[in-house]
Amino acid sequence: MAKNNHQEQIDTAIALAKTAADTATALAAAKAASDIIAASMAKDIEYIKISISKIDITLQEANTNYVNKTEHKEVTDECADHESRLRVIEKYMWLAIGALYIVNAVLGFYLLSKY
Repeated sequence: MAKNNHQEQIDTAIALAKTAADTATALAAAKAASDIIAASMAKDIEYIKISISKIDITLQEANTNYVNKTEHKEVTDECADHESRLRVIEKYMWLAIGALYIVNAVLGFYLLSKY
């Protein structure tokens, strides 16, 4: 009977050792998978950091290219001023062309009637 009890203890110890080995194998596999996932996540995080820095640079460039309302109003007013000046010049230009045409016609008539 003592031998039988001793054999049961040995069998129990062997079963416990096998379970511990299986558990250790499973833990090692889980650790390996976790390391792979962590490495992948680290790479993803690095890509995200690079993307964020590119976005930050783009936003900084956009802020320097921004025209505020005051500058926009000044340019709009200047354009309107130039346009009004051009319209006045255009009006007087047509008057000058008309006057030259009349002078040309009068001189032409005068010269033709004289000779």
